[in-house]
Amino acid sequence: MTFNPHLINCFSPVEINLKSVKRKIESVNKNIRVETLSFDLSNDMEDLIKKLDNYPIDHLINNAGFGWYGEFVNGNKEIYENMISVNIKALTILSYHFSKKFIEKGKGGIINVGSVAGFFPIPHFAVYGATKAYVYSLSYALWAELKKHNVHVMCLAPGKTKTRFFERANMQNSDKTLK
Repeated sequence: MTFNPHLINCFSPVEINLKSVKRKIESVNKNIRVETLSFDLSNDMEDLIKKLDNYPIDHLINNAGFGWYGEFVNGNKEIYENMISVNIKALTILSYHFSKKFIEKGKGGIINVGSVAGFFPIPHFAVYGATKAYVYSLSYALWAELKKHNVHVMCLAPGKTKTRFFERANMQNSDKTLK
């Protein structure tokens, strides 16, 4: 099976947004082929890995994640469980799987997307901040372990960005919250 060297795999539970991203990327450069995959990262990890193993992947960007704002004791246990599954479990499983593949190749890269929320405790954002602290800690440890194999690992820790994150995280008046 031969693939274009400029293949980008995008996967998300929100397939409609991915189709828009696909069109934009392919309109910028006709040599790039984008394939979109839709998976629930809180449940479908084995199926996702089986699918991804069909592609020559050199770099992994773990960008999936979500947060929930509110007092910890008033939160929803199922939301916390899903957040931990996506923000920690899925990232760990993908990092583990591709670390082994990249070591076999003798090269590769992993970018784990954390958050500045992972650097210090934030009341009303306790679980999210804790999951992002995990991302930072794991990334730093993997960087130290994998660099001898020519596998580069970094943690990207953005601050407040203009996305729908705050709307989805139950954060009304987010402009006031994080100024």
